[in-house]
Amino acid sequence: MRETFEPTDNESGPPPEERVDLASLEVATYFRAGGQGNVVGGDWYDALALPDGRTALVVGDVMGRGVRAAAVMTQVREVVRTYVRMGVPPLELIGTLDHLVVAHFPEQFVTCLYAVFDHADLSLEFVNAGHVPPLLTHPDGSCTRITMATHPPLGVGHPFEELHRVDLSPGAGVVLYTDGLVERRRMDVEAGIEALRRAVARLDVPVRDVPESLVQELLPGAGPEDDVAMLVVRVRD
Repeated sequence: MRETFEPTDNESGPPPEERVDLASLEVATYFRAGGQGNVVGGDWYDALALPDGRTALVVGDVMGRGVRAAAVMTQVREVVRTYVRMGVPPLELIGTLDHLVVAHFPEQFVTCLYAVFDHADLSLEFVNAGHVPPLLTHPDGSCTRITMATHPPLGVGHPFEELHRVDLSPGAGVVLYTDGLVERRRMDVEAGIEALRRAVARLDVPVRDVPESLVQELLPGAGPEDDVAMLVVRVRD
């Protein structure tokens, strides 16, 4: 299933209070259930408007499959949405999420990447809780991995102290995804991330077609063994 946050005459897309500013961003999203698609999982994404006009980008993964993982995901996702509407800063938001998982879901680990895009200066600030690294796409079509120190996932109780920042430019963007896109049997996750980076660099398609093109190249045939969630954004020229 592909979803693209594009303005239309019938106002389709997120609810009005969550509609992101598309004047400077192109956004495309993707979700596909793993296996036969009949076992629910814990992957999710969101693109949400902050009260000050910036845009929050979220992608996360509750470890495991089944109803329990899906239930935890639903609650964590709703907490994120609530704090976004309140304008809670990234480090405070992710730290509060960590306390929530520790207190209420001690047997669960949750990876999450929370980013805030500022339309005024085209900066992207983000905090990464044990999630696979985001990829940075450049105006010339190249793609690099955003490297950073690895922080434990939510549920460990480790304090969040480092906020990362990248400065984008017109034509640049980021690819956020869950590990179902890059991790599978007989392939190391690092090799999968590198395969994804190369695939992104080879693409020359509109943003709306990027997620599905990547899935077709990286997960041909039977499709993913795990859920796949993806959020692709690009600064408009």
